[in-house]
Amino acid sequence: MLMNMDYTNTQFTYWEKQVNIALKTGLPYVLREMSSVGPIGMPGVSDAFGASLWTLNFFLYAASLGISSVQMHMTDNSNASAWQPIPMYGHETTFVRPQYYAHAAVAQLIGNGNGTTQVSSLKTSNVGAAYDGRIRAYTTYAKDALQAVVLINSKQANSSVSNKGSFTFNLNLGSANANKDVYLSYLTAPGAESQTEVTWNGMSYDDITGNSTLVDESENKFTTDGSGRLTVQVRDSQAIVANIGSKLGVNLVLKPDPTQQSKKSSAASSSIVSGSRNAIYTAVITIVLALGMVMSA
Repeated sequence: MLMNMDYTNTQFTYWEKQVNIALKTGLPYVLREMSSVGPIGMPGVSDAFGASLWTLNFFLYAASLGISSVQMHMTDNSNASAWQPIPMYGHETTFVRPQYYAHAAVAQLIGNGNGTTQVSSLKTSNVGAAYDGRIRAYTTYAKDALQAVVLINSKQANSSVSNKGSFTFNLNLGSANANKDVYLSYLTAPGAESQTEVTWNGMSYDDITGNSTLVDESENKFTTDGSGRLTVQVRDSQAIVANIGSKLGVNLVLKPDPTQQSKKSSAASSSIVSGSRNAIYTAVITIVLALGMVMSA
């Protein structure tokens, strides 16, 4: 149920209306003490990799609504905290949970625009019964130009499954991005139930020090064709960010430009993504700025 992203939209149907009303006041809208499973999570669910995919989707979904900050609930005894700060629940040390990697992914996505990052949700339909509720796509913009596409496949595939399925996204990035290099960054683990061996963008985080280590130096560079098209396969229980022009995280993050924070982009494409199972994606009309995600202690 957690990995069926449709439930997030269903649960927030009323909230979406409230957000739209609140934003008309000119004040930022903030969510506090959020969690995939409340109040302190569920072992084997909120501390597994599937919850990392849920977290990535939730952050981007919230940003696309115009929510300025999402503050995640975190206590020392929570199974849903991004990290376990003290030895508990059978762990002899502190423990970096899989969903921490989703926090890192969103941080790099926001930094990628140097204070101008905007997030748009792409609607999905006709993905096939096997993938209903499991496919999500988002675009991010930097200085009003398309910068990256986030592709999420949350269909459950555990580590015990040796031959995992995949969903193929056919991207149309537009003629402005014809013959451009596109770099893929993976949020991945052996399976949806995995609590270890998670990586984001080739990085792993140490359970004790929290320091990141580059464990996969693969470049994963592809080039769009003369029309700006590219095909990307996303394994079941995996997410990929396709960033235009450079590998995500390699560019220096400069001081944000505060004049960009209230701008809305007119750069949305009405049809930049299609799926191998006749999935059709259309960008929502409004693309709003994601100011940042803050975890509360």
